[in-house]
Amino acid sequence: TLRAQLAEAHGRMKAMQTDLDRLGSQCRAAELTAADEVGRSQRMDELTKSLSAEHVALGHKFGQSQARLIAARARALRLCEESSQVTAEIKAWRQEFDLMRYSAGGR
Repeated sequence: TLRAQLAEAHGRMKAMQTDLDRLGSQCRAAELTAADEVGRSQRMDELTKSLSAEHVALGHKFGQSQARLIAARARALRLCEESSQVTAEIKAWRQEFDLMRYSAGGR
């Protein structure tokens, strides 16, 4: 009968509407997930850029530290050489003093 056909068509239409609503919800959830992924990707890009900048800055600081270390080592070597020279001069003066004292008859 026509009434039964209409009821059946109405049931199919309601089922289709339910399917459409479910698909719409899934689509909105997928859009939110995609937006989250885009945001996460942008934050990762920003973090990568920030880390790259920090890496460059740390490399520059490391280079400066290496240069200061090399300069400090050079100063230390110069001081050691000067100290050795002064020690040698003091030793020579002592020997000279001891020789003069011995020559003068003292001990």
